[in-house]
Amino acid sequence: MGIRYNTFINLSYTNLNTSIPLLKMNRQQKRIFAEKLFDLELYSQLNLKCVSKLNNIEHRKNKIQAEMKLNSTLIEEYQKQLDELQLSDIVELRKHLDELVIEKDNIIFVDVSVYDDNLRDLRHKREVLYRYLNQVEIKYGIYNEKIKNLRVVLQQQKNRETEIEKLTEQRQINENELKKRQTTSLNTRLNTIDKQISKFNKELNVLQQNLFASLQHIQYKENDLQIIQKKSSCPMCMRTIKGDSVALKVEAKLKFHKNEYDILFEKIGDVQKKLSVEEKDKVNVLEEIEKNITIKNNIALIDVELDRLKSLTVDVNHIIERYEKVVKCYVSIIDKYTIDIDTLKINEKNIEEDKKQNDIRHNRAREILREIDIIETKVLQYESANVEGKLIEISNKISVLSAATETYKKEEYRLIHLADYIEFLKNTCKDEKIKQYAISSNIPFLNRTLNSYLNSAGCGFYVEMDKWMDCMVRGPGIYRGSYNNLSGGESRLVDMSLLLAFNDLSMIVSPNYFNVLILDELLDSSVDSFTVTKLFDIIRYKQKKDALAVFVVTHRTELSDMEFDNLYCTTKSQGFSTIREENGKNL
Repeated sequence: MGIRYNTFINLSYTNLNTSIPLLKMNRQQKRIFAEKLFDLELYSQLNLKCVSKLNNIEHRKNKIQAEMKLNSTLIEEYQKQLDELQLSDIVELRKHLDELVIEKDNIIFVDVSVYDDNLRDLRHKREVLYRYLNQVEIKYGIYNEKIKNLRVVLQQQKNRETEIEKLTEQRQINENELKKRQTTSLNTRLNTIDKQISKFNKELNVLQQNLFASLQHIQYKENDLQIIQKKSSCPMCMRTIKGDSVALKVEAKLKFHKNEYDILFEKIGDVQKKLSVEEKDKVNVLEEIEKNITIKNNIALIDVELDRLKSLTVDVNHIIERYEKVVKCYVSIIDKYTIDIDTLKINEKNIEEDKKQNDIRHNRAREILREIDIIETKVLQYESANVEGKLIEISNKISVLSAATETYKKEEYRLIHLADYIEFLKNTCKDEKIKQYAISSNIPFLNRTLNSYLNSAGCGFYVEMDKWMDCMVRGPGIYRGSYNNLSGGESRLVDMSLLLAFNDLSMIVSPNYFNVLILDELLDSSVDSFTVTKLFDIIRYKQKKDALAVFVVTHRTELSDMEFDNLYCTTKSQGFSTIREENGKNL
């Protein structure tokens, strides 16, 4: 077939019942599948080789830099020795040696432990003073807070005194007002008004009874008059009456009663007016009495409040003065502790300064001793050793180290350029570079072929795969659809179409053409009969397009209803397999 075995395994030998469909894989799985399919594993391996090579180059560069640094240090050390051996004036060395000895004898320094002990004592005293100061400051803050609270209490007392004065004035005002009002005269006046009201009510009741009796007489006379006028008979005995004499008498009595009714009605109006006036006077008197009662109640409340405010009054000034004396005492203690702490800090600073000077003198003495040892060694070398031979030996070592350093520099320069080249190869072999280009160049073909198979099955949608083989589903009424939004049958149609599209792609890249397509149990998944019909439409389209001989192997007996050119059924009984044609004839 002209294609690699691994490529064939990933492409053609794919069982949709057990394998994960390509479109359900994550990007890492898709990348591995695409690398195997398009034979791009070489670039991944090359990328890993580049990373490993870059790490080796970086390790070698670090080793070279360490060697160069060591050589530089050795050259400097040898150069110092060379400079030291080139001091030819032995007289000057001895003179300088005598000066150093004199300077050493004049240097006086003290043991560091003395300064450390003094500093430790001072710091301990300062910590103790800090603890005492902290305790005093806490007490100072407590008494300050107490004084603050007492001043608040004092201000409250002043406010209460002001309030007491205001309440006293208000009480005096209420008492004066109460004196002005004559409660006794108001009660007498109220009794008089009640008597008048009772008198008017009795008179009003008598007049209303008379008015009611007059109204009844009027009604009786009006009825009698109506009977006389309509029937001309006596209303009492019902005898016939001739003439108008009886009617005139009745009309005269009716008029008399009406006049009497009007007079009574006017008297009732006058009595009601008088009664209304008396009732208004009674209301006014009652209001005055109520005001007097309110004033008395206000005086009683003011007395209660005055007693309460007087009970809250305490002699706060004496307590404040006592606390202020305590605070002044604490302030003097705080000032004393602060001065002592500052003094200790100054002493500590002076001791530290003395210690630094002592350390400087001590370091200078050690430097002088080292310098004396060096000069004495040089003097001995000049007196007992071959100085010229050592000069030549050290110069040769410096030359060898310099040559090695130059070699290391050239190697480092070469490694830097090699690392740039390998870095370029590594970046080129990344997923988004050459591999992505190789995959993306085949995506348009896969999209066209995949959608042609879907179209042959009459699917109402089409699929677009991007460079990462992520699938977008588009079509009428479909907005931002994806592979996961499809039903089980639709996704199986897409999987079969994508499998055949990859098969078409393999036929293009393969130098050999094969005209046989074997579908081994690809239709045995859990799909309905409608989806199976659509899958057969796709297979028929593939068969006609490429003129293939298609073999379908399945366990689903209901597929026998499909239109096959030849149908064979295999059964197994008692360890023997039997193959039958559709008409039941044994083969």
